Amino acid sequence: MKQTLHTALTMMGALLIALSLSSCSDDQDTAYYLAGRWEGVIDDGRDQYSAVFYFNQYDDYSTSGTGWEYDSALDGYYYFNRSEAPFHWWVRDQRIIIQYDDYSNLRVILDSNVPQARYDDYMAGYFVNYDTGQRMAAFRLQQTAGNSKANNMGVEKE
Repeated sequence: MKQTLHTALTMMGALLIALSLSSCSDDQDTAYYLAGRWEGVIDDGRDQYSAVFYFNQYDDYSTSGTGWEYDSALDGYYYFNRSEAPFHWWVRDQRIIIQYDDYSNLRVILDSNVPQARYDDYMAGYFVNYDTGQRMAAFRLQQTAGNSKANNMGVEKE
């Protein structure tokens, strides 16, 4: 009996050590590959906007960070309604959530395919109001610089 208990405790200890040494969580992977610059289009049903998002991760193991959204409506050949909005973001259960820090204090979910691997550099989906679940706008974004790219935020790594 004593030997069985000792064996069981040893196995549980080994399992605990293995779990603590396992690789990053899915949310950490998503946050890591989300970090960087994403460019594309936002369509709210009335206008299309040229958009650039910067996702800055707190550190390589964090599931959150800060960022900026820059966008402007395109009317033929001219841009108008330029705006920029700072935000905080986090990944929870493979969902990207953005809390805008501007006057709106809006919180949205990026309902899309989320980046989970080095070469996942495209996202398309909808901005969904966090509180109401209402779809607000569609987006298509391509990562142009970041953790999964050769350079980070436009600066060459050495």
